[in-house]
Amino acid sequence: MKAQLNFSPHIFAYVEDYTIRANEVDRYGQSSLTTFINIYQEAAINHAKKLGLDLLDIAKDNLTWVLSRIYLEVERFPLWREVVYIHTWPVDSAEKFAIRDFEFFDSNGKKIAAGASSTMLMDLTTRRAVGIDPYIGNISLSKVRAVDHQFSQLSLETSRNNLHNKVSLTVRRSDMDINGHVNATQYVNWALEGVDDEFYKKNVLSQFEIAYRREAFRGDHVGTVVYSFDTDSLIHEITRKKDNKELAKCVSTWKKRSSASIQRP
Repeated sequence: MKAQLNFSPHIFAYVEDYTIRANEVDRYGQSSLTTFINIYQEAAINHAKKLGLDLLDIAKDNLTWVLSRIYLEVERFPLWREVVYIHTWPVDSAEKFAIRDFEFFDSNGKKIAAGASSTMLMDLTTRRAVGIDPYIGNISLSKVRAVDHQFSQLSLETSRNNLHNKVSLTVRRSDMDINGHVNATQYVNWALEGVDDEFYKKNVLSQFEIAYRREAFRGDHVGTVVYSFDTDSLIHEITRKKDNKELAKCVSTWKKRSSASIQRP
């Protein structure tokens, strides 16, 4: 690990650094949205450990942490071997949701992404959310926000005449995580897999939000249907085919991919 640099003006932020790996960049030499989410999840879990809320700490009560929502604003995606710095801190809580914000900086101290997540405690037997107050009631929460986002209900009213693309996938063993269900980042991969190739070549992601609805497991057949919302936004609906149950909904916003954004390492 490199020396951690706290570029954030928030002295209370938990800080980690991360070096982008070769298998995390695409044909344009840039890392992906799921790289941001994976780095954030690891930092959030490590911070929770320092706060006494690690997965192993709550496992004794037959509980685990699961993502409910995640929202990101991306200025740019880092390149292979680039070092990025993740800063994260808890900002709010409700009966069943813990809100945590985060920021990413490059080695020059420039912010390159920011976001927020909503997390729940899940009972591993009932697979239902439980109240979080007994566990985070003594945690110091900041009023400082990385993004101005409140996790209101996603506006997903679409016309089925605006079909952008659709794909079908089968859940693999490698998609599963420590909680015995599909990892949160795989849902994001499924959502983005539904983006048409031509659209993807011409555009780069600038904003993304996902609302997780249900768990998915190995062997499930999943369908991703993507609709055009306007000229630069897409709506992604992910369902389980055997019962047509909704697994997740997403909204993505894109900007034109300039030649400057195509950077080979």
